[in-house]
Amino acid sequence: MKILHITTQTCIRTIKQILTQHSWGWEPILMTKAVTHPDLMQYIDNVIPWGSESILNHWADYADVVHIHSTIADCDMPHGIIATIKSTTRVVWDIHDLKEGDYALADAVIVPSNGYHRRVRGKNPNTHVIYSKSPKALRPPKADKDIWACCIPTALDGDVAFRDYREAAQLLKGEGIDLHVYSAEMPSKLKGELMVFEMLPQSDLYRRMSRYQYGWAGSANSRHDIDICVTNKLWDYLACGVHPITWRSKEMAEICRNFDVGSEWPSLNSGCRVIARDEFFLDGDKALFERAYQ
Repeated sequence: MKILHITTQTCIRTIKQILTQHSWGWEPILMTKAVTHPDLMQYIDNVIPWGSESILNHWADYADVVHIHSTIADCDMPHGIIATIKSTTRVVWDIHDLKEGDYALADAVIVPSNGYHRRVRGKNPNTHVIYSKSPKALRPPKADKDIWACCIPTALDGDVAFRDYREAAQLLKGEGIDLHVYSAEMPSKLKGELMVFEMLPQSDLYRRMSRYQYGWAGSANSRHDIDICVTNKLWDYLACGVHPITWRSKEMAEICRNFDVGSEWPSLNSGCRVIARDEFFLDGDKALFERAYQ
């Protein structure tokens, strides 16, 4: 199966899907404006620079499915792409961050949580939940839990987000646990208030995360959809064998309960060791993609 993935920026969710589809023997093709995870691009065979309308239509004709990814930065992009495509190739809209959109334009919609599904299915009944799980190709080797702390990798910037993590750090400190934030951004006014580490390339970040006892699976107060959001980092923790602590997220807490892993703040199950199981990885979800692509 040939799938044309279109995105303005290579979000890790997109890369996870491409790597997994490649392992199935499919032919995923990436058309993108920006490369945000260059360390992982070496594993992607077919990368097409964002081009003209004729280039887009050439690859849309070649593919069996056009899979469009919309993040919070480009939530309006799919409307223009769908209007531009002249072929009859099936179009699937993958909503990374929930925003208003004319989802009925797509033949099918993919969302990363059940909460998103409840919001979107009224606009497109052919909506499918596919979590942002990690592919086994990125699974780090087993490591000793030699960092007794809680990690959180984040792409969020701005004072609101970091004030939220400061609150999380204070809560954990009461339990004798430090919060280590991995980020490319750090507001100057919060320097010295958080333990911030430089963001690592994704493959190195997975190896570092696997050494942590805990992973913080909460998001900033600025995220209006936190209760129905299931973040990449929750599945990254599970893939790395890290004990997730969910905070202000009903759906992530429910997933952890269903898998019998992790803790929901303020409870803290320190004796729960996470073993990376097959169901934590995207490799076993092939049927979900086939259903959305049919």
